[in-house]
Order: sequence, then structure tokens, then C-alpha cells
Amino acid sequence: MAFMTAGGVMPALLVAMVVPATEACSGGGELTADSRDGEAESDAVATPFPLEEAGPPAEPEPWKCPSYIVEIPPAGTPAEPGQLCAVPSPVSSNVAARVTLSNYVRDKGTATGFVSVPPDIEPTIVGLPTITVQSADSAEAMAMSVTNVTKVTGGYQFDARWAEPLGWWRMQMTVQTSFAVSCGDGGTTTVEALTKLDLCKPDYDEYEWVSSGEACTICEVIAEMAPSPIVSDKTGDDLPLGMVLRLRVVEVARAGRHVLLFADNDAGAAADYEWRVSEGSIEHIADDVVLWTLPEKSSGTPFGQVAVWNEAGAAVENFISSVTWQVAA
Repeated sequence: MAFMTAGGVMPALLVAMVVPATEACSGGGELTADSRDGEAESDAVATPFPLEEAGPPAEPEPWKCPSYIVEIPPAGTPAEPGQLCAVPSPVSSNVAARVTLSNYVRDKGTATGFVSVPPDIEPTIVGLPTITVQSADSAEAMAMSVTNVTKVTGGYQFDARWAEPLGWWRMQMTVQTSFAVSCGDGGTTTVEALTKLDLCKPDYDEYEWVSSGEACTICEVIAEMAPSPIVSDKTGDDLPLGMVLRLRVVEVARAGRHVLLFADNDAGAAADYEWRVSEGSIEHIADDVVLWTLPEKSSGTPFGQVAVWNEAGAAVENFISSVTWQVAA
């Protein structure tokens, strides 16, 4: 996707930024040829859950938020009693259980968890499962506590809680469900199942955890519109503003603490620009394109403004950045 800027087509720097930015959104190196081959092999094992193939964020339609499919771990051993008891314990079977988190309240750090299990193995499970975070991209997410595990229809319900706020979206963690199943020889075997969960933002003021195989939607408030100026509808007078300029700030790409911003406007080639940010630094790629390098740490949410004007009018746009400071590269 190309952007026409005040200096022409977007510089080659964009190409270097889009790849790591896309990988960051979809969980790092999850979209390599090797990982796709692994997913193709896992399709040969029937799964009890309606999963879609994982992939990169789809090209969004105009004014729609982009989305991608959360990575699906390799299937492992089929979730059948005979198969699970036929291999040494612990048995890796990522189709034997799947964790979902709902009712997430970011300010309180709470969510309601559910472990769904296939009906074929549900009667063979002995006791209650153990749910733990195996890996996460922040210490706060890693510290998720699980309490009140209860047997319900189709699986198990539990309460999840985080002691510290989890920052913003784009956080990822891998949760492991471990439980024992009874075998035909009178013994038991331990089964371990992994679920990937991404913290997504389906609306501009809403956050939710999305599990493996489901679509994660990211709606970020990149810009907040400043009030349009009051102007005269007479084109021949001497007022300084004879028209209202259209202006919005578009985040073109993001890689770690570096954000490429584009001032999309209709001021024309003779327009003047001024960019200012509250924190960090900006590098002017073109008059209407800047590379904003965010600070490593911040006491608040960085923001900025861009002003665009020509002989006929002017516009000012505010923009903010949602960044998880603990994991910023």
C-alpha cells in the first residue's frame, strides 16, 4: 500500500518498518514458512474447536479496524482416550483443552475464564485441571492468578486476576491447562494443552482477550479531531481563513518504540507543516511524514499535534499513542 506524501511516494523506510510492525502485531516470527508448514500438518488432526488458520493482519477496508487470527499451537496428540493413554506422560495435546477469557475489566485486572474440553475425554478427567501462564510478553501478564476452578457443563470455569494493570493492547500470553485422565489399565496420565491469548481492542474504548483460532481486532485511537474552525462562507473577503482543511493523522507502521505517522490532508503541495510531541523525538521524513521515536519510559501517555496551513485555511490535529512501556523494545 503506497501513500502519496508532500515529497512524493512514501520513502523506502516504510518497507523496512512494515515487516517488523506486522510481526509484532501477530506475535513475532509466527508467520514464517516453517510455522505455516506446522499449521498445515496440524490440520490433519481433527480438532473439537472451530478454528481458522492463523495468518497476518488482513488489509483493512477503508475506516475499518484491522484484524488477524491468533496463532494456533500445533495439535499434538489427538484428544481421544486411547491415544492419550498410549504415549508417555505428560502428553502434549493442544486440542484436549482450550482456554477463553471473558468479561475482562482492565481497571480491576479481572476476567472470567473457561476451559472447554472435548466430550470424548470429559468423563475421563480426574479431579480439577490446573491453569497456569507458561509464557507472556510482560511480568504483569505472567503473574495471572487462577482461583475458584469449578466443574460446569462442557468444561471448567475459573476466575482470573492480575495484580498490576496490563497496559494496553497487543499483549500476548500462552496458557497451559494440565489435568489427569483415567486409562483403561486403571492408571492415569497427565495431559497438557496450550492456548495462545492476545489482548485485543475491538472498539476504541474496549479491550478483550482472544484465544487461538479467533480473530483479534485492533482499533486504536490514532488521532483525536480538533474542533473545526469557524470560517466565512465568502470566498472574496480578507479573513485569514477562507476554507476548512481536512486533516487526519494516520499511523502507517510501528516497530518497537518507532511510529511512522502521515498527515493526510487536502491543503495541497504549497502547504506548511509543524509537528510537535510531548515526549520522545521526531524525524522529518517528508513535510507530512514523521518518524516518532517514543521514550523508553513515560509517566503518562505521549501525545502530539500537527498543524497544516496554506493561504486559504488551516487545521490542527491532536494524536496520542497507546504503548505498553514495560515491553517497548
